[in-house]
Amino acid sequence: MKNVMNRAFVAEKKLVLIVAAVVMAAGALTLSSCNPAEPEKKGDFDVNVSNITQTTADYKIVPTDMEATFVIHIIYKDAASMTDEQIKADMKNGYDLLIMYDPKVTGYDYFLKSGTQEGTLKQLSQGSACTIIVVKMDATGTFSGTLSRTVFKTLE
Repeated sequence: MKNVMNRAFVAEKKLVLIVAAVVMAAGALTLSSCNPAEPEKKGDFDVNVSNITQTTADYKIVPTDMEATFVIHIIYKDAASMTDEQIKADMKNGYDLLIMYDPKVTGYDYFLKSGTQEGTLKQLSQGSACTIIVVKMDATGTFSGTLSRTVFKTLE
């Protein structure tokens, strides 16, 4: 009986993690097409995207305040139709679900970064838009400062 209960708990945990991923991606599914007239928002971060291929892109994020903590969020669409508040609400909801149901995620500090961050986005869709979102956040989950957005498109 105990073994059956453990399996049920593991199955429920996997389901909750899938739901959390869907909630974080929900904003991306409701986005409209790119509005080229709208400029990118620099905010509190300089976000550079380079070496863009059909399925990968390198990024470098440099905060104006090197001591600040922040989160990086990727939306696999152009997020021009979303307000900053909508993006932050979607991010916070996703983080809250992960904190609630993933035992290795013990709090908001799990998501926090500081200083210059570099990386490579992989397995992107060919010829599609992608938005890198960066915003200051502290260990209590409180956002501050100005959200930065950078949109790029992978090669066809």
